[in-house]
Amino acid sequence: MNKRGAKIMYFWKVLSVLVLLLASETALPAQSGVAPARPGIRDRAGICPDIEIDVKDTSGRAIAGALVVDENGVMQYLTNFQGRALVPCTNSGRAMRVVEVHAPEYQSTKVTILPNTRSRLDAILQAQAPLPIASRFTVNAQELQKPVQGESRRLQVQAEKALNRKDYTAAEQLYLQAMKLTTSEASIPNNLGVLAWRRGDRNAAGAWFEMAAQIDPYNPLSETNLAIIRWSQDRREESYKLMKTTEARGYESDMGNYIIGVVSLEKGMNKEAANHLKKVPRGRFPNRDLFLSMALRSLGKTKSADELYRSFLTNQARKEKEELKGCGESCVSLAQQYSQF
Repeated sequence: MNKRGAKIMYFWKVLSVLVLLLASETALPAQSGVAPARPGIRDRAGICPDIEIDVKDTSGRAIAGALVVDENGVMQYLTNFQGRALVPCTNSGRAMRVVEVHAPEYQSTKVTILPNTRSRLDAILQAQAPLPIASRFTVNAQELQKPVQGESRRLQVQAEKALNRKDYTAAEQLYLQAMKLTTSEASIPNNLGVLAWRRGDRNAAGAWFEMAAQIDPYNPLSETNLAIIRWSQDRREESYKLMKTTEARGYESDMGNYIIGVVSLEKGMNKEAANHLKKVPRGRFPNRDLFLSMALRSLGKTKSADELYRSFLTNQARKEKEELKGCGESCVSLAQQYSQF
C-alpha cells in the first residue's frame, strides 16, 4: 500500500471512532430513561432533594405547629418545635413547586421551590388580627373515620411512652404523625407543648399550648398550661387573665390560686389575694407565707400576718441550713447563725 492509501485508511478509522463515540453519548439518556441531573439537584435517588422549610415570624422566632400545604392541596406537613417542616422530594422534583404556609394568628404565605434550590428555605409570616375562634379549626370527615382515629390513638400511646422515657425526638415525631390524622384533637398540641417545656423551649411550648387552646377554647387544661408558660416568661398580666378565665369556668389549681393571689396583691386587691393564697400549699410554694402575710397585714390582720412572716423566715432558714450541709468546715460558722431557728 502506497503512502496515499495509508492516509486514507487512517482517516476512515478516526472517523469511525468519532461516530461511535457520538452514538454512545446520544444513546445514554435513551437507555437510562433519566436526563442527566443538573448541578446541585441530588438526593438518595439522584433526582431532587428533600426541602426543609423553616417557618418564623418577623422577629425570627420559630413557629411550631405551622401547616405547610403542597400546591395540589393533598400533601400537608407540620412544623416541629424548631419551626421546621420537611417537604419530601417528588417525581416532579425537576419542576418548580409552590407550597403554602399557614399558622394561627398569622397571614398565610407561599414559598416557591425552584429546581436548583438549596435544601433549606425560610418562610416568614406576618402577624394578623385574631380570627373568630370557630373559623380557625374545623373537623374534616376523614378524621372521624374509626380506622383513622384508631391509628391516631395508637401513635399517641407510643408517643406518650417515648415521652415518659425522655426520648423527645421519637415522641415529637409520633405526635406529629398523629396530628396529621386528627388535626382537631387538642390533646396532641397540648402534649407537644409539654414536650417542648421539658426540652426547655418555652417559646415552642407557648405556641403549642396556644394552638391547643384555639382548637378547644373551653378546655381549662390547655389554658392553664398556657398561663403557666406566660408566668415563666414574666408575662404576668396575661397569665393572670388566663387563670381568671379557667377559674370562671369552674377549674381550680394550686398554680392558678398562686398566680391570681400574687397578681391581686400587686394590684392592691388584698382580699382576693388572701382568699387565693390561703388555698396554696406551703410546701410547693416557698413564698406563699410571705405574700399572704403582706395581704393580711394590709387588711389589718397583723397577728396572723406576723405569724405567717415568722413561718416564712423559719422555713427559709431551714432551707438554707439544709443547703449548707456537706459544704465542709468553711460553712460551720455560717450554719450556726441559723441554729436559733
